[in-house]
Amino acid sequence: MNTRTIARAFRVVAAPALALVLASACAGTGPRPGRQDSLRFARADALAARRGAPDLFARAERARLDALAADDEDERSEHGERARAWLAAALAESRRIAQMRAASAAEARVVAAETRRAELERARVELERQAERAAAAVSAREQLVRALLRAESDALGDGSRSRGVDEERAQAAEVLRTRARLILAAAVALQLPRGRAAPAALMTLMSSGPVGKGTARARLAAARTALERAESALGEARALSAGPSAQERTALLELARERGLDPQETARGVVFALPDALRAARGGRAARAWLWRIGAVLRAHPHGPVQLEVAQGANANAGARRSASVDGERIAALLATVARRERVSAIDPSAGSDALLVLPAYAAPVAPVPPGPQACLSAAHAPAR
Repeated sequence: MNTRTIARAFRVVAAPALALVLASACAGTGPRPGRQDSLRFARADALAARRGAPDLFARAERARLDALAADDEDERSEHGERARAWLAAALAESRRIAQMRAASAAEARVVAAETRRAELERARVELERQAERAAAAVSAREQLVRALLRAESDALGDGSRSRGVDEERAQAAEVLRTRARLILAAAVALQLPRGRAAPAALMTLMSSGPVGKGTARARLAAARTALERAESALGEARALSAGPSAQERTALLELARERGLDPQETARGVVFALPDALRAARGGRAARAWLWRIGAVLRAHPHGPVQLEVAQGANANAGARRSASVDGERIAALLATVARRERVSAIDPSAGSDALLVLPAYAAPVAPVPPGPQACLSAAHAPAR
């Protein structure tokens, strides 16, 4: 047998032996076939650890597999202890994370409850303040109405000089001067944004304190004059705009009601009924009171004409129409004492009414009505040009 034959025989025998050794070495890294897995983790623990602490659970699982693959009993026991320790650590970590999440959720609920409580407290305080402001506004409005009635009574010739009335006059004078300052502040605020300096007379009136000289009647008369000047100044400031705003329309209605008038909003504008006393040949106290009240409205709100509907309809006889025309001229002359003469004009009545004063510039804007389906169809089928 030569050397080549011997080498060939050696290779034939060595190859299977080497394969067997490698297979044995590889088999040592995994679980032995048929070996009982005494370290199998409980399903609940395994799920909790895997979800809560996946990194620690992976170490526990690797240690368990090492224990199953170990041949030596001591080594297997060591790997088993390590697997159980890692599993316990994973379970403890998962419980800690769950507790932290629960604590964070509870803390978030506490913070949300505290925030809600603070919001409710702020809302309660704001409601109380609103109620206080509303009560103060009602009280101030009542005081203003009483002061205006007292001033109107004096202006119309009520000569009572009792001590109680003088005290009312003093209080009314202070209320009217406070009101005048507020109106002047509004007038200045409207003028300044448009680059106009506030008139020196208005600033002087705003800065002046309560008048302490003269009788109570004289102080009340001075306060009434100051209020009229303030209303005129506010009207001049409003006249700078092209037309009345929605806020001005609201202010007109509020002012009219403060003065004891009954304004009506219609499609033609704000309408006031003319009192019967105004149409009488000799107006008397009621007519003068109405003129004093409507004068405040017209001074503070200067936009547009003042239309008088006092003429009779087309079916009236010549005498009735002539009488109505005379009434219209006379009422227009009376209104000219409290408003600009060029604003006042007499027009034919509408809807059978012959005793109205109309402010057409203050009609509420009418929202455009969207076209109906028929109009849309007609537009769609219109011939092209």
